[in-house]
Amino acid sequence: MATDADMPRSWDLERFRTGQSSLNDEPAPAPKKVPFRTSAAHEEEIQERDDGEWLAPAQRKSRPRYVDGGRVFWIAFFGVIVSTITLGLYRFWMVTNLRREIAGSVRLEGDPLEYTGTGIEKLIGFLVAVALLAVYLSIAQLLLVFAGAAIFEFGQGGLFAAAIASLPFLFWAQYRGRAYVMSRLRWRGIRFGMDPGALTFMGLSLLWLVATIVTLGLLYPYMHFKQAQFMANRSYVGSLRVTQGGSWLGLLSYWIWFYILSGLGFLFVWGVSEEMKLGGEGISLMIALLVFPAALIFGIMFVNYNTGAFRYLWDNRSVGGVTMECDLSTGSVLGRYISGTVTTSILTTIFGSIGGLVFIFGGIWLSSALGGLEFEEAIAALVGLFNGDEEAPPLTALLASVPAVIGGFLTYIMGFAVSYAFTMVLVFQPILAMKCDAILLRNPGGFDRAKQRSAKDAGDAGGFATALGVDIGGGI
Repeated sequence: MATDADMPRSWDLERFRTGQSSLNDEPAPAPKKVPFRTSAAHEEEIQERDDGEWLAPAQRKSRPRYVDGGRVFWIAFFGVIVSTITLGLYRFWMVTNLRREIAGSVRLEGDPLEYTGTGIEKLIGFLVAVALLAVYLSIAQLLLVFAGAAIFEFGQGGLFAAAIASLPFLFWAQYRGRAYVMSRLRWRGIRFGMDPGALTFMGLSLLWLVATIVTLGLLYPYMHFKQAQFMANRSYVGSLRVTQGGSWLGLLSYWIWFYILSGLGFLFVWGVSEEMKLGGEGISLMIALLVFPAALIFGIMFVNYNTGAFRYLWDNRSVGGVTMECDLSTGSVLGRYISGTVTTSILTTIFGSIGGLVFIFGGIWLSSALGGLEFEEAIAALVGLFNGDEEAPPLTALLASVPAVIGGFLTYIMGFAVSYAFTMVLVFQPILAMKCDAILLRNPGGFDRAKQRSAKDAGDAGGFATALGVDIGGGI
C-alpha cells in the first residue's frame, strides 16, 4: 500500500504533464531543480529582485485566472435542447460537461483544474435518491397527516409538517453534493476532497436556521458563516486542509443594512402618512408606488451582501502555508450582472424571434404541403382550429396544425436554450472570472507540500442534491 512519502506532490509536474497522476502509475523521474516557472499569462505574477534572484517562497504572490475556452455557450445551448428532447435524461451529461469545461478554464499557477465526474454516475445517483426520497416522504407524510388530523381538525397541520419533513434533507444533500464535486476535482493530478460530516452539518444547520427564524433573520449571517466555516474546515487540497478564519460579525456588517434601510423605509411611510393625514387607501397606494424602487434597492443590497461575504470569507481562508486575500468589488459584480442580464434579454428576444419565425412559418408551410392546402388556407385552418371554428375541416385542420404546433414548441425550447446559454456566457462566466482575479494567493509554493489523496467512490454523486434542487451548478 502506498504511503504518503510515495504519493506524488503537486509540484511533480513531470508526472502531472505525462498523465501519471494516479497511485498505480509507474514512478516518474524526479523533477528538475529549476526556479519558479513563468508563463505569458502569469508573467506579471512572478516577481524578481533587482539582482535577478527569485523572491523567497513566502513572499511570492499569484492570482488564479479564468481562461474561457469558448465552449460553454454551445454546451449549454445544445445541452438544453437535447435534455428537453430526452425528457431530462441528458441533463446529467450536460451538467457534467459544463463543470468539466468551467473547471478546465480555471488556471492556478498556470495549470488548469480538472473535473473527473461522469454523467452516468450522476444519473444513477439521482435515480437512487429519487427512489429513497419517495419512500421516506410517503411514510413521513402518512405519519404527519395522521398526527395533524389528531391535533388539527382537518389535518392541515399534518400537511404543513409533511413539507417541513423534507427540510433536513436539504442541508444533508447540500453537504453531500459539495463533497461529491470536491472529490471529482484535481489540480496537477492532486485530488481535492472533503471529510464526511453531512449528518452533523444537517443537525447544526437546523439549529442555526431556528436561531435565524427566531431573530427575524438577524442571525442569517451567523448561519451563513458557520455553514461556510464547517464545510471549508473539512475540505482538502490533497493532504492540505483548508482553514476558515474570521467571525460571523464580518458578514453582519453587510447584512445589517437590510434592517437599517427597512427601518428608514418604515419611518418614511409613517412620517408621510402622518404629515399628509393619509388613510388606509392612501398608505396602500404609497406602498404600491414604492414597491419597485424598494425592490431595486434591496436587490442592490443583496448583491452587496453576497459580494462582501465572498470577499470576507476568502480574506480569512488559508490552505496549508498558502494564505489568501480578496479584493472583489461590489460595483464590478453589480455592473456585470446588470449589463449581462440586459444584453441576454435583448439577444434572447432577437434570436428567439428569428427562430420563432423560422420554426412556426416553416411548420405552417409543411402543414400546407401535407394537407394539400395553399399557404393562406393552412394559416386559416390553423386559426380556425384554435378558435373552435366549426366550419374549418377538422381532419385537414388537424393535419395542418401538427407541424406548426411542433414549430411553436421548438421555438420555446430554442428561446430557453438561447437564454440559458447567454446567461452562462454573459453573466456567470464573467463574474466567475472576476472572483478568480480578485483572489490573491500568498506563498502559492505552499501547495508543493500537498500529498495525494486516495480516490473516493461517487456515492450518490450529488443525486440527493439534484433531486432537492440544491446541487452546485446542477440546475437549469
